[in-house]
Amino acid sequence: MFIMNNLGLYKNGRMITYYLHKRVNMYPESGGVSTKATTIYDKKLYHQGKLVLDSLDWHGVAMVEFKKHSKNGKFYLIEVNPKYWGSLDLGLAAGIHIPYLHSTMSSRDYSKLKKKTEYKKITFFWPIEDLQRVFHSEKRLKGLIESWP
Repeated sequence: MFIMNNLGLYKNGRMITYYLHKRVNMYPESGGVSTKATTIYDKKLYHQGKLVLDSLDWHGVAMVEFKKHSKNGKFYLIEVNPKYWGSLDLGLAAGIHIPYLHSTMSSRDYSKLKKKTEYKKITFFWPIEDLQRVFHSEKRLKGLIESWP
């Protein structure tokens, strides 16, 4: 199973922006904060996350989290979080500035609010959180050192 997220911003049921990411490592490994993640584009993940938020006539930020089964490729909805997420800086580095768009959306000056859906494919690494993950195993510590940019 892979944890994948559809993260975005909606205004009165209309998507303003989004990006998708896959957790590469997390702590704890059974399901926790990302320690390494990469932006992705998966058409099926995009449409499933959009379907959830569209059907709820969503307004504001949201993280729609899925587990993707490694054998059958199906996505299973885990949760919808109506708050900013821990991997927000991944989106910022990829070129999606959700906090800025959110604050613009909240102001009376809607003319600056333009839909933005293009983002860079990047991998982001949180070394402090990853240290917590690897200190429980020498094998993981060696893998961490080898994987650092």
